[in-house]
Amino acid sequence: ATVLASLPYFIAGFADQPANVANSFDYSGPIWLWNSLVGVGHALMALVVFLFFALATKSFRTGTISTATSAELFESVNG
Repeated sequence: ATVLASLPYFIAGFADQPANVANSFDYSGPIWLWNSLVGVGHALMALVVFLFFALATKSFRTGTISTATSAELFESVNG
């Protein structure tokens, strides 16, 4: 999600964009494609953040607290 939100603009930066102009320049590349990919990347990142908070809220509401020590966790992983 993070790469998709920024990588298209890096690619566009290497495609003959003038260094001293941020807007109003003539560019023959697919500007709509880069903007669309960046928009999808930002939407995906927003979804990831939302799902993280939803999962954290669900976990906090169950109230189950693990009291296992590190030795118990190690033994349960190794069988």
